[in-house]
Amino acid sequence: LTAAVFGLSVVVSHTVAAIVIMPLVASIGMEVGAPCQLVILCALACSSAMALPMSSFPNVSSLMVEDDLGAPYLAAADFLKPGSTASICMFGVTATLGYVLAICIGFD
Repeated sequence: LTAAVFGLSVVVSHTVAAIVIMPLVASIGMEVGAPCQLVILCALACSSAMALPMSSFPNVSSLMVEDDLGAPYLAAADFLKPGSTASICMFGVTATLGYVLAICIGFD
């Protein structure tokens, strides 16, 4: 489920992904018996995906900046390599430490 949230958050904005997916995550969590853990993990996943510039407003803003001649400073491909690397690392952190954090807080 966390991987699906990451995938959605990469393509659309973090806020939109959270608005769309959180009610579904909460209802799945209620059925499984761990709603708080799933919501925490998916909230972390929503804010951690960053492979494409469309995933957050600051990335889109930096993509739109142009020089004096009208040429953009950045292209979408400039975000792909560092953003994918960071997203993969954050997926690992979220899937491991995020789960431990949710248990330590007392949502077990």
